[in-house]
Amino acid sequence: MREYSESLQALLPPQARQYRTLRIVFIKPSQYDDDGYVIRFWKGVLPSNTLSVLRGLTEDVERRGVLGDIAIRLDTFDEVAQKVPVRQIMRWSRQSDTKLVVCLVGVQTPQFPRALDFGKQFRAHGIDVIVGDSIPAAPSICSATRIRIFRNCIGSRSWSLPARLKDTGARY
Repeated sequence: MREYSESLQALLPPQARQYRTLRIVFIKPSQYDDDGYVIRFWKGVLPSNTLSVLRGLTEDVERRGVLGDIAIRLDTFDEVAQKVPVRQIMRWSRQSDTKLVVCLVGVQTPQFPRALDFGKQFRAHGIDVIVGDSIPAAPSICSATRIRIFRNCIGSRSWSLPARLKDTGARY
């Protein structure tokens, strides 16, 4: 296991080596109702499968030591059932030895405006944002705000979570 970690550590870009922790925040955004309010239920009825799968994949990446000595800290929020602590997340970005990445996951057409609003808030504070989507117009909208888009991520042969996590330190 040690050889595997050391060889992958050498593949990390120099910017990523300055961090001791990669903090990943997975947010499953809700959507706006017809009056512009965020739809949120008092109690979550059905847990988000997307959040569960991404949590499991991320924990596997850490367990296998894919990022070498960089620890992974993971937080998940399902906005349909809970309020996302935006200010608290922004405070997390102030830790000098921690790279913070906000991933907006499970975004479909109804959630895209809300995801874009989250992305703009976090990018305004210099936080890297990734959106997993399947929306045709998303790349042109997000390129202006420097929000990264990964299309149809899970299940695609060209996409892998370890590669995306290693890549986060090389951007912006």
